[in-house]
Amino acid sequence: MFRNWLRSIRQAIRSLEPKPFDTYAVYAPRVAAALSRRGYNLCLEGDLEGALQAFNEALVYAPKSAVVFNNRACAFLEQCEYDRAIQDCNTALGIDPALASAFCNRGSAHLGKLDLQQGAEDYDRCLSLDPNYSVAYSNRSFVSLVAADFERAVQDCDHAITLDPSYSLAHRNRGAIAFCQGRFDEAEKHLGVAAELDPKAPEIGLWLHLAQLRTAEPEASELNPPSAMLDLTKWPGPLVSLLSGSAEEQTVLSATKDANPDKERGQLCGAYFVIGEKALINGDRERARLYFRKSLETGAINYLECSAAKAELDRLDGDTRDPKAPNSEEEPGLKEKIANPDLP
Repeated sequence: MFRNWLRSIRQAIRSLEPKPFDTYAVYAPRVAAALSRRGYNLCLEGDLEGALQAFNEALVYAPKSAVVFNNRACAFLEQCEYDRAIQDCNTALGIDPALASAFCNRGSAHLGKLDLQQGAEDYDRCLSLDPNYSVAYSNRSFVSLVAADFERAVQDCDHAITLDPSYSLAHRNRGAIAFCQGRFDEAEKHLGVAAELDPKAPEIGLWLHLAQLRTAEPEASELNPPSAMLDLTKWPGPLVSLLSGSAEEQTVLSATKDANPDKERGQLCGAYFVIGEKALINGDRERARLYFRKSLETGAINYLECSAAKAELDRLDGDTRDPKAPNSEEEPGLKEKIANPDLP
């Protein structure tokens, strides 16, 4: 009897002993979150290789994290690695089907692959999950811009700005839409706001400079770039240098070369467009037409410059007077050439 009582006491004491502490299970999610934040910040700074390394390390600690897969997709998007971005978004959505931002990122990847319909569908699915997702509205406005549906493009952009007035890319897109409409004063206003919000972004600086040149008097066509803070070594910085007269056309065309064919095609589209703009500003309409057509022939419809080149051709072919005067007439057959860039 005594022995049974003693045995029960010993068992009770052992049950009170602390269980082994699983340090890995507790701290692994925290390490993954910290690495993911680091990757996100590196992505914003333009260090995409460093960002990918951080995301890869994060997945070691959290291999089933939808957020990390989705964040890594952003880095692949910046590298124009669209198939890999789609793969990561699909993985993220397999883990969390309600992750709205993954639909948005996948839509951008489809847009990069020139699949406008699938891109628009993903943006719609994103907004059905999160009606206040400003990035999706801004990105969807781009799809409408490519389709020359300016009314819907403006609506989506304005909605994005209402939701997030500090979102610089929404202001940039809104300015680019106004530029395509030939409303250059309006474009300058929106792009000026974008530049104030993100003064170091060379793409915003480029579009603001273009809008300023189109609203200036002819003798003022050699305006200085809008901000001395721009990194002109980072694309599209060389295009800003071309407009300001500090870079030659051939130098800029050589700078479009890139190991990634999608990125090179987009940069070449932008270079041809800016060369056309410079010719137009200088009064050489035929040279402007030539380079706007070259811009379209790249087929890079996922770049703003392609839509702007089409709009400029529409105005040039419909109005032989002032290049600053907007005109809504379209060149016969141009829509078909946009849809099929291999057509003659």
